[in-house]
This record gives sequence, C-alpha cells and structure tokens, in this order.
Amino acid sequence: MAETPMEYGTPIYVYVFQRNGTATLEENLSDVIGINLAYKAYQRWVTRNRPESMLPGVKFTTNQFFWIMASTYLCHDPNLDENDTCKNDDRHGISSFRVVGPIRNSPYFAKDWNCPVGSRMNPEDKCLILT
Repeated sequence: MAETPMEYGTPIYVYVFQRNGTATLEENLSDVIGINLAYKAYQRWVTRNRPESMLPGVKFTTNQFFWIMASTYLCHDPNLDENDTCKNDDRHGISSFRVVGPIRNSPYFAKDWNCPVGSRMNPEDKCLILT
C-alpha cells in the first residue's frame, strides 16, 4: 500500500498489487470468454421468451443492467478484508482488472452503453475470443 498526498486533510491510500501474467492467463481468458458467452446466452433467452420489463425507477436498459450485475461479483473493499488474498502467487488477476478488462474488450458492452470507439471502455483494438 502506498500513501498519496493528503486531500481535504485525510491521507489517501492506493493499493498496489502485481500479478504474474503467466500464472493468471487461464483465469484471464476465462473471464474474457465467459462474459461474452453469458451475454449471448442472455440474449438467446430474451429471444426465446420476451424482453424483460424495466425495473421501476431504474434508468438503465435491461442490457445495461446485465453489465452492471455481471461486474458486481468481484466488488470488494480491501480495507474490510484483514486477510486479503492478493498475493503474487495467486492464479487470479486483480479484481478491478478482472471486471474492466473483459467488458472493455466486449463489442456487446460498447454497443449497449454507446461507448465511442477509441474511448477507455471501447478501445479500437480489442481482444476478441469466441465472440
């Protein structure tokens, strides 16, 4: 953990984690492939059944809501976990990268959120596997 300059009188801490990319490769590929397969399965379900109703008071489309819910499974606060499992020998990537990496490489995410080509969440060059 590295301390950054104080902002508004409170020190800001930035957690710095590193992973061995070779050790996490299989999990990274699973994340990239899995999110697109899950999305296509959801779209197939919608086609066979019917589009889901919008939730009252929620301003997101059902497709956007898919992406929101698909990204929450890795949410955590390292400050709350005394036995943080972020170790260099871990075969899983860093949680934030496991969420952002696969969705920013998904053409479906970019379409559902209208992300401009070349933006952070819709790079021109994507890692496309089984899409």
